[in-house]
Amino acid sequence: MSHKSQQALGSDRRVRGGATPRENRVDVANAWLLQAKSDLRTAQALLLKPAPLEAGDVGCQVIAKLAQAVEKSIKGYLFLSRNEVKLTHRVDKWVRLLVDPALDWSVPEHHDKLSELFDSDVKAKIKQLIDWTPGTQGRTDVANTEYPWVSHGVLTAPYASREFSHIELRAYEKVVSRIVGTLSKLWSAFSRRAQPEPRQRAERAESAQPSH
Repeated sequence: MSHKSQQALGSDRRVRGGATPRENRVDVANAWLLQAKSDLRTAQALLLKPAPLEAGDVGCQVIAKLAQAVEKSIKGYLFLSRNEVKLTHRVDKWVRLLVDPALDWSVPEHHDKLSELFDSDVKAKIKQLIDWTPGTQGRTDVANTEYPWVSHGVLTAPYASREFSHIELRAYEKVVSRIVGTLSKLWSAFSRRAQPEPRQRAERAESAQPSH
């Protein structure tokens, strides 16, 4: 894929969905949602500890894939519904915008379903998954799913660590499965419906956009 194509998919730039045809926005959102589904399926497979995985592999690897599934599914929905989105790992910051009708950040007819989806338990689990993503807290002394960290003078690897060995992985998998499934259904409904191009983002929404 060319550098120009990567930019169009939002790999490292702002995505200007409203400046492109609606079909392009639908396709960009679908690409991200398809990858979110792949990450979710991979996490579900890892939960079964297939060979040659060891028990210590499962926690950190499952959490890493679930975090990726959450991040990509929320970004996919944002690309579908907004004119321009700043990419950041901290997609938990976007959730409050999606469920606030005053900010007009979601497709209007989706608001009720999004509010039901992103309840307090779901939002808490999203935040925790993102906190475990490397670099999201700007610290090297906190647990993350990929790199060893130092806490109280002890170097700890994600593999077989206590932090990822005592997690209710199925509870996180259930939440992520619900998020990916719901956002994918909303994408499907949107893609089949004739929609006008979204109006330019209101000034109040611009001021509410989370920083990196």
